[in-house]
Amino acid sequence: MKGKLLFLGLGLLGTALLIALALSWLQQGNVPSSGGEAGLPQPLNQLQTARQAYAVLQQWSSTWAEDAGPVTLSYSFQRDAQEAGGWSFQLYSPSRRRLANVLVTGSEVWMLREQASLYPQEILAPEDWPVDSDTILTTWWNEWGRTLWQRSHPQSMTLHLGRRAGLVTWQVSLLGKDGQILDFRELQAATGDFLTP
Repeated sequence: MKGKLLFLGLGLLGTALLIALALSWLQQGNVPSSGGEAGLPQPLNQLQTARQAYAVLQQWSSTWAEDAGPVTLSYSFQRDAQEAGGWSFQLYSPSRRRLANVLVTGSEVWMLREQASLYPQEILAPEDWPVDSDTILTTWWNEWGRTLWQRSHPQSMTLHLGRRAGLVTWQVSLLGKDGQILDFRELQAATGDFLTP
């Protein structure tokens, strides 16, 4: 009888330990999502999307120039960062022929620099990039990023939206400690599909 109680007690203790470990793992966000794919590392999974930042920017940009629109936008993430950071936009005003470099973090907007544009720029309309940054990051992470992040130990990651040969693309770059490019991937902003190199 004592042996049965001891065996039952050890079984209950082992079950409780497994439940505690599973709950701890869930709280840290390390449990794979559906399909066996791991989620984005923190704080990337809390990043304001490009479209959310763009909505904040639109309110501010009309005070700078009524016809202002983004030419490029980008986000850089340092591996050891504790917070998600903000989006950098380069705005262009055709009527003023000026460029503005602007940082959007949450609901805050900061003008970093303003200068004359030497030539006309092509503005990125919202319909040029229907696939938002969160979808792009998740697609990249599940296809390449997770493995590269773990194997190559990059210092930083940059996500950039711009034009290449007339095509609007999202570009994901991983950089090493000395600034060398460890990996570069490009995805179509219209579909979220990878472009072949």
